[in-house]
Amino acid sequence: MSLKDKKYLIEQLNIQKITVPKEYLLQEIFESIKNIVLYICKMIEDSPEQEDGIADYVYEYLFESNILELGQENLVNFADEIYLFSEKIKMKLLNLTYIFEDEDWYEFKNILERYEDL
Repeated sequence: MSLKDKKYLIEQLNIQKITVPKEYLLQEIFESIKNIVLYICKMIEDSPEQEDGIADYVYEYLFESNILELGQENLVNFADEIYLFSEKIKMKLLNLTYIFEDEDWYEFKNILERYEDL
């Protein structure tokens, strides 16, 4: 479902005063986080500037349930932050010579660490 379709669906649900179960929304947020993190990991793995094991750190962060322990508000904030970060990376990719740099890694790592102990 595209973002445009999702916005339209939300508008129609609001007009009809239909509520969406919280579990469904949380599942969508988790799915979005997973997809974004997998995309970023692929960028890290393909970058000659990044050491082996960095993507593994991110995979462990994702799959060892650190995000499952976040409260609802922190989960949404985390999803927003990594979404914005991934969009920033996608914009950098418009330059065909771009590679995932150390500066990008440290910015992403700061996002992960900010939510690690919440």
